[in-house]
Amino acid sequence: MKVLITIITLTLFCHEIGMAQSITKAQAKADLSFFNQTLQSKHPQPERHFPNFEAYCDSLISVFPELMPMNNFAKMIAGYSNKFQDGHTYVQNSEVSADALFFSFEIKIKNAKAYISKSFLPDSFPDLEGAEIKSINSIDFSLILKNAIEMAGGETVEHRLSRIEHSFPFYLYRLLGDVQEMEVLIENETFKLSPQLIKKEEWLSLSEFNNIPKYHFQITDRKIGLLTFSDMSGIKKGEFSSFLKTTFKELSDKKIDNLIIDLRDSGGGNFLFGEMLLSYLTENPYTLHQKYQYDMQGTKVNQKMIQPIRPKSQKNKYSGDVYFLTGSYTYSSAATIIAAAKFNNIGKIVGQPIGQPYSGFIDVTNFQLPHSKLLCGTSTVYYEYAGKNEENATLGIPPDILTDQDALEFILERLKQDLN
Repeated sequence: MKVLITIITLTLFCHEIGMAQSITKAQAKADLSFFNQTLQSKHPQPERHFPNFEAYCDSLISVFPELMPMNNFAKMIAGYSNKFQDGHTYVQNSEVSADALFFSFEIKIKNAKAYISKSFLPDSFPDLEGAEIKSINSIDFSLILKNAIEMAGGETVEHRLSRIEHSFPFYLYRLLGDVQEMEVLIENETFKLSPQLIKKEEWLSLSEFNNIPKYHFQITDRKIGLLTFSDMSGIKKGEFSSFLKTTFKELSDKKIDNLIIDLRDSGGGNFLFGEMLLSYLTENPYTLHQKYQYDMQGTKVNQKMIQPIRPKSQKNKYSGDVYFLTGSYTYSSAATIIAAAKFNNIGKIVGQPIGQPYSGFIDVTNFQLPHSKLLCGTSTVYYEYAGKNEENATLGIPPDILTDQDALEFILERLKQDLN
């Protein structure tokens, strides 16, 4: 019954998005079986977060219709993959058309409530910043959030919430389709509005998060270096190497004593680029974590401590004070930079705990389902960061300086006081 309720909920929440392509029950069953077989052959411990996944899978198959829209199947199997909660096992949901109409607001989530933080069309509703969203299309926000969390990947709830915040119009479209109305609370008074929508392409061009440079450097007017590193994927090694050489030469030439490295918007990628950055920050070998596989009885085998990484010798290696900014979105390879910094005393960490827990699953192998052709991936390695224990195993590495303020504003103000 629980599975049936889930499927009914998905049907209610997920409008078909103009996809005529369908998949038969036999094909859907074959794809789901292929996903599970690959998972069981590659994933170190698929039952850790989802102990009854095989029974759940059987229940899903039992209620498959003889023919279903591909889009519905994609949502269903994507939701299934997210229940493994490791942040690296996934099924790519069906594509959203560039002409799809998106919600024209960004939000912040606090205590399971949503507050409007930005309007993409400020002239339409100029006074909504800070307003609480009570419902959308007459559906209570708490229910929308519950379903969005099931769609988002990640081992900590905080990381999932940060993913939703970063791309709320996308998640909302996947759940509800077009937004007809919303109910907001402003100074204890409720208002119903019909928000103007924007095309997906326009949202991509206006969203601050979608337009953050992968890496950027500047020196503030207080002579503080600020290096923003928001994406460790899709980077060319030669170009990033040149960027680092130029950045650290400027830091040396201008005798900059404080360097801030902002990783709050970095969801990971290739740790090779983390190594390249760290090679300018330390001369000492550093360790990251231990990696394990499991046998069929769930016992750890093949324990492997990652050998100490020996940084390459770099001209203009930085010797000033370093501050890493973190938040719940900091994840995967970006989190590994923080693990290196935390446990090898490379600078101070400022902000909120990272979204990657002390122990979990990393690395990914990608594959494609035979009939739906959906792209998938599964984690292949279990890891434990140094310092992991029973109490913190599911928690993110905490900062050295915890603050609820904007971490950049906080550290800039503190350095300003120190410099005066």
